[in-house]
Amino acid sequence: MKKPKLVSPDKKRCQGERRVGAFQLGPPQQWRCEKKPVAIVYENVPSPDDGLKGSMSLCQECLTAFKSRYMYQNENFTIKHLGIRGQCKQAVMIDAEQ
Repeated sequence: MKKPKLVSPDKKRCQGERRVGAFQLGPPQQWRCEKKPVAIVYENVPSPDDGLKGSMSLCQECLTAFKSRYMYQNENFTIKHLGIRGQCKQAVMIDAEQ
């Protein structure tokens, strides 16, 4: 099986994807968030889907949604918050205190 190519985190635009509408017929439509990212989320463990460790940039709203969905997998992800110039400031493991 050919492994997919990973895309580097975009430090200018959030890479979160959102569904269009709460209900619709047909396949779900998604659009990419256009907000400025505040953090980069890194996978610590390879994904069971493709066997790769990826990363993506997220705005505050998408980061909050990510934490609420994946909080129980705290050892699988590391969050690095971006500084003013888009550089990583610190690494934070997702945990129940955040």
